[in-house]
Amino acid sequence: MIDSPEVEPAANSDPVENDDRRAKYPPHLVLYTLEGVAAMCGISRSTAYRHLKEKLWPRHRIGTDLKFSEPDIEAIQARYRQAAELRAIRVVGNG
Repeated sequence: MIDSPEVEPAANSDPVENDDRRAKYPPHLVLYTLEGVAAMCGISRSTAYRHLKEKLWPRHRIGTDLKFSEPDIEAIQARYRQAAELRAIRVVGNG
């Protein structure tokens, strides 16, 4: 399970209840904002939007909002880990 400070709050709900929501619902039903995902990945919001535009990230559209489930975030983070490993291999190979 992913630790995140930004779980999308339900309307008119207490923030403490939002933490409990992660325990109550399956991972694919807990949704995060783009800003939350960018923070989890350690990238800027503009970089996150660029990746969305390039269709590199899995996501869900609810009305006009973009939301990300925990499995989506795990796939996104795996992509970043893989890219970091490839960069490390290139650096070691050139050094």
